[in-house]
Amino acid sequence: MLPIKPYMLQACYDWICDSGLTPQLLVDATLSGVQVPTEYVQDNLIILNISPTAVRELDLMGEPISFSARFGGSFRSIILPLDAVQVIYARESRQGIALSSFDEGFVMPSESNSSIKEDEKGNFEEKKRDTPSKVKKPNLKLVD
Repeated sequence: MLPIKPYMLQACYDWICDSGLTPQLLVDATLSGVQVPTEYVQDNLIILNISPTAVRELDLMGEPISFSARFGGSFRSIILPLDAVQVIYARESRQGIALSSFDEGFVMPSESNSSIKEDEKGNFEEKKRDTPSKVKKPNLKLVD
């Protein structure tokens, strides 16, 4: 009999996808057996988009969890022991399930604080941190 964690992961994943949102995993990249692209790890954590359009061969019920995801335009194999998965949540609403306990004061990494950005195709790219620049307001131009 499998432990309850894979069932919770799968149920939350299904709920997020059925809601039309993007499922993401917050993973502790320091644990033994974790195989992720290390260039995308920040503060020993990595956030992975596991939406059906971003990954191939996702198996949340296996030990370890395995799938392929695009990084820099090419697919790479990802292997995650169940204990490495800290949180599964919806990117848009940030609602989900914490699968491990956290120290008091833990704050989930936000996308705005991260130098790792995901494009519309699910590819991850590391952006260089520049000095804060003046933020431009969005504008629309009417084209005839």
